[in-house]
Amino acid sequence: MKRLCYLMAVIMMLTLAGCVNTQHENPVEPTPSPVQTASPTPDAATPEPSKEVVTETAMAIYGGRADLNFIEIIINDKYVSAKLSTELKGRFDELGLKENDKIKVEYTVKNGLYEVYEISKN
Repeated sequence: MKRLCYLMAVIMMLTLAGCVNTQHENPVEPTPSPVQTASPTPDAATPEPSKEVVTETAMAIYGGRADLNFIEIIINDKYVSAKLSTELKGRFDELGLKENDKIKVEYTVKNGLYEVYEISKN
């Protein structure tokens, strides 16, 4: 009987040792969960800036010609250097403008650059 108890104790120890050993030899690695990133969504409160360039008309004071491409004007109480459109540049001298002449201008502002398309004396 003593032998039987001894034998059973040895079997139990080997069994337990085998379980512990098995776990160390083949450890179960956790499977990484896929990382999901949320794609950015546009904020409904922030409207997208308009890509359209609007032509405006205003009264101005002619300051002079800076060079062949630009004139200096005071428009909306702001002193600016404005680019002449290709069409206006070709016939600009025919307008006969003098410094401090009051003029009416049609222009656009794109990326901070004023471009004048039409000028008439007022």
